[in-house]
Amino acid sequence: MPDHSILDLIRHHLRDLSIDFREVHHAPTFTSEESAKARGEDLRIGGKALLMKTGDIFRLFVLSASLKADSAAIREKFGVKKIRFATPDAQFGAVFITRGVSSCDMGTSYLLPRLVGASRAAELMLTGRVFGADEARAMGLVLDIVPDVVGRAVETARLIAANGPLAVWMTKETMWQTIDAPSFRHALDMENRTQVMCTATGELTEAFAAFREGRPARWQSL
Repeated sequence: MPDHSILDLIRHHLRDLSIDFREVHHAPTFTSEESAKARGEDLRIGGKALLMKTGDIFRLFVLSASLKADSAAIREKFGVKKIRFATPDAQFGAVFITRGVSSCDMGTSYLLPRLVGASRAAELMLTGRVFGADEARAMGLVLDIVPDVVGRAVETARLIAANGPLAVWMTKETMWQTIDAPSFRHALDMENRTQVMCTATGELTEAFAAFREGRPARWQSL
């Protein structure tokens, strides 16, 4: 059964932002052209979409191209980040090439090599083969295989949320920026800047006090 609580949260949040959206139910698509056709739109119109799987049902939230929608803010609201889990029956594949178009689509050529390495990414993108969750975990595409993906994701999100908001934010920002750092020295400079900013907030003093007193730290809000 779909997790209606998640769907309702997304609907309410989009409405609160005055974002025009509609839900589309259709068969799986494999290219941007097929996705646009399923939405009943010309590919040139553009727009944004938020795809979620709840239970056995995929839900695609299509946002109007006429309004500004901050995808990053929506993902931030619902904890959609770069920690990936998969169910035992999950399947993956860069299948665009099997449909007569390039597998370099929707950022795959940028993201996949950074996740699994250039050699493995080339093999996956050039063959278009479909593979299961065990192989995805072995190559680092997913962190773990769990029967309840939503439950594990919520558990992980709670562990992250227990840390200081600023520390979490700066860790995420710095980590993803230093992935593209041109050198180790540049990465160290970025980390040093981040630590100077974080230590100036007094959070480190609060963390030490909480440790001494045996209580949870009282972090400041952003």
